[in-house]
Amino acid sequence: MAARLLTCITCGTRLSHNSPKTLQHLCQVSCLTTKSPSRAQFRDAAILDATTIPSAALSTGGKKSSKITVVLLPDKKLSQETVAKLEGDKLYLQHKFESCTTVKQVQKLLEKADLKDSLSLEATAIALYTVSKMEMKKSAQGRTLSQDFFKGLCRKIVNNAGYLSTPALILALQSAYMFSMSSADYLPSALIAECTLRVTRGQFNVSELFEVGKFLGHLQKDLPVLEEIAEDVVEKWEEVSEENIAGLYSFLKVLPQVPNELRSLLVQKTMSVTPRLSPHDISAVAKSLTQLQGNINSLSIFLRLARFAYKYVPRYTDAELCDILDAYIHFDHHDWSLTKALEQCVPNRVFTMDPTTVSKVMDYFSSKRVLSKPVFDAVAESFVYNAEGFSPEQIASQIVPYGKLNYLPPNAYRFLEKVEDLLMARFHLFPLETMVNMLYSFACVGRIPLNFVNRVCSPYAEMQLEGVSGTIDKEIHKQLTQLMLAVELECPQFQTQRFMKKFSRPLDPQLPAPRFFDHPTMYILQQSLISVLGGRQYLHHNVMLPSGYIADFEVKLDKEGHVLPYSNGYGNDNEDDVQKRIVVCVLFPHHFCTGTEHLLGRQVMKLRHLKLLGYQVVQVPYFEFGLLKTDQARAKYIHQKLFPTTYKFSW
Repeated sequence: MAARLLTCITCGTRLSHNSPKTLQHLCQVSCLTTKSPSRAQFRDAAILDATTIPSAALSTGGKKSSKITVVLLPDKKLSQETVAKLEGDKLYLQHKFESCTTVKQVQKLLEKADLKDSLSLEATAIALYTVSKMEMKKSAQGRTLSQDFFKGLCRKIVNNAGYLSTPALILALQSAYMFSMSSADYLPSALIAECTLRVTRGQFNVSELFEVGKFLGHLQKDLPVLEEIAEDVVEKWEEVSEENIAGLYSFLKVLPQVPNELRSLLVQKTMSVTPRLSPHDISAVAKSLTQLQGNINSLSIFLRLARFAYKYVPRYTDAELCDILDAYIHFDHHDWSLTKALEQCVPNRVFTMDPTTVSKVMDYFSSKRVLSKPVFDAVAESFVYNAEGFSPEQIASQIVPYGKLNYLPPNAYRFLEKVEDLLMARFHLFPLETMVNMLYSFACVGRIPLNFVNRVCSPYAEMQLEGVSGTIDKEIHKQLTQLMLAVELECPQFQTQRFMKKFSRPLDPQLPAPRFFDHPTMYILQQSLISVLGGRQYLHHNVMLPSGYIADFEVKLDKEGHVLPYSNGYGNDNEDDVQKRIVVCVLFPHHFCTGTEHLLGRQVMKLRHLKLLGYQVVQVPYFEFGLLKTDQARAKYIHQKLFPTTYKFSW
């Protein structure tokens, strides 16, 4: 093994490590060692090694001293070996600091560590990052920003910002960002100045530019150096690859406007490297696309990612899967391949998944109206055993989709019993809007929790829902109206409070509705109804019913089953003769779960209530009526729907 060679900074003599000649040479230059090397000498040196020699081995002119430190520069031939050792020391330091759980442990570790000069700044930056990560989880009152230890770390970083290595500089920037410091504070201002200087000198590679630009943008969005970084990225575009493209998107999030040249290069590069991206990079890019502020065609890039994203569902971590599903929800995109992948993965992982991830999976299926029975059954089973540790938002996210998609799992009894126990124990923790949404979801599947209805239908609840604005959200208003109607029709023996009279009035006229004949099916169906009934005067369309529901078409019959006309089309002169009312409801694709003939919970509840109110409900699904190509076939279909027990006419 080759001996370790050192070079004296003072005279340039090459010496062997731990050799008698080295000690003799140190004795000769001991008078010079009392002066520390200048800052320029330290900065120009790639790596410094401090060798401490006991004073007894040196001649100090009769003066006694405990220790004399001589700084020696390693020989260039062994610099790579020394660099590797130093990198290993950095990783060891980082591992030691990450194992700390309190700020006091970090402080003790930093004080006890026997660090060389080359590692002291690295350790300070790592300690600052570790403390910032700990305190970020605490409230503002519990932070250590005002304590001497934290101030000491910041002061050392500020005073030695020019000597920080690039990884240490990035850690310091990230620490300032995690503490939500403003750019006017002394630590961020020093780091911004140092980063600006290094960017101007071109001391960062592309990957480092991405990291530095991302945190600078978080500290201050309108920094001029961000535009300079974007120009440097364009100049060094050849260095951009699948390994660092996720960092590029993280940097682009903080740019208010992406330069046109960078935008065109970005789209081309992303399209080419997407097949080679790792699962982590795909989720990172997808998350960044939902937050981009510039003029980038994010949808086309996401659609490219979606072609490969579903393949890595088993390999995603919980956080990465959340980012992927967030992007699908944000871009309003549905992929059956992703649904199949989730059906294979989620049932096997649901008991060990983070509750936030399970909630995000249910949010995805709910927003896309996708009824996946394997996933819903597995989530219901997991909910029964794990729901005690869920937050109110997580509980609501996992419950509401069952009512929206009109599905009860096989363990419905235990599932609903668990929900009721949670609501009884933690009702005060649920926001009132969330509680209304949950109760409405139960009403959609015909399971009305009567124990909690009066709690959301009280004057106090009304004041909470109105808030400062004095108005209730229209969607919440509609849900409360249907909830009270459901209690009145389905549970007549239950006496609800009548303080909130506004929820007993029809609500639908206050909601914006699409034009009635925008869809061609509505016009064709009207013509078929007129042909069967014998005239336009026998048909009323877009009818507001007393219950608050809107019927697409209404037909009135007398005691003998004859169709009664509307006076002037819409009059009520013959109301006393009406014995039976037929309501025709046209069911379009948005009334069903995606890709199925399974009706949504809201539509099922509407049809159930209309029947309880005494109407004969006729359903005309789009997938049945759309198959009829001739007027005769349509007329025959309508006649069978309206009058199923009468003789068929000859058309």
